Amino acid sequence: MGPYGNAPPKESVQRELAVKADEEYIAGPGTEILREPLLGAEKAASLLGIPRSSIYAYAKRGEPPHVKIGRHLKFIRSDLERVLVERRVGI
Repeated sequence: MGPYGNAPPKESVQRELAVKADEEYIAGPGTEILREPLLGAEKAASLLGIPRSSIYAYAKRGEPPHVKIGRHLKFIRSDLERVLVERRVGI
């Protein structure tokens, strides 16, 4: 029985409810990073305007925040933006 009478809910409504339930299930601390695409070292370096070798050197020191997946480094754009804001000078 559907929410609006005796007829079963339409397939699109069922799908929407299932997606909402899944989102609520997976939501938790740290899951917001999964909503943004991960950037590779090349793209992160390009975004920051620095050489790719520099992004690897900074990552060895733990800056900017990154995720290591096997031998690959992945960056989250909002983390890179936050680092830029934190390092602004002359404001």
